[in-house]
Amino acid sequence: ALETAGVRGEHVVLFVEDFQIAKESILEMINSLLSSGEVPGMYTHEELEPLMGTMRKIMSEEGSSRTPYEFFVSRVKKYLHVVLCMDPGHPRFLYRCESNPAL
Repeated sequence: ALETAGVRGEHVVLFVEDFQIAKESILEMINSLLSSGEVPGMYTHEELEPLMGTMRKIMSEEGSSRTPYEFFVSRVKKYLHVVLCMDPGHPRFLYRCESNPAL
């Protein structure tokens, strides 16, 4: 979803239901994605390099003056739509919402 939004510049929906949240760290990643447009540590340097090469090409076409990574994150913020479905009756619902303010 990040690559579709950030590299291709296409609208994409990331749909997550609470039963898919096997670890609280998944919610922390979604919280980070919502608040900043990125998930720290999501990509290794080796994984990022080909993406940034593509971003440089797109940036030159659009005349952007940002860094390739900043450009990627701005496109993720613009094109990625996150839908999170959580059961308010779940025993950890309130804790999850309080611990992840971007939700």
